[in-house]
Amino acid sequence: MIGDYSDGAILTQAGVMNAKAVLALSDDDADNAFIVLSAIELASSARTVALVNESKNINKVKSVNPDIVISPQQFASDILARLLNGESIDSDSIVASLLHSVQGLSEKEIKK
Repeated sequence: MIGDYSDGAILTQAGVMNAKAVLALSDDDADNAFIVLSAIELASSARTVALVNESKNINKVKSVNPDIVISPQQFASDILARLLNGESIDSDSIVASLLHSVQGLSEKEIKK
């Protein structure tokens, strides 16, 4: 599909009404928030996932109520803080950090 992904008509043409999920993963946090709003406005039953590129925008993106918020910056910050505090990093601590940075998704859902 070619078009403005934040445009409701484009999302409708792309089949948002039948989608299981709408992934808003652009480099622009405002665009990601607008995509989530467009999907919700269309009353899609799809779960919405929004990427937050800049941690300062987390609360703004959360305010549009996506089902899941992903913050790579928060994930990296958490890992770095653990390393600087002398904590060991193993697969369990990485999963814990990932769960902390992916808000709205439970550990049970990740294991599926």
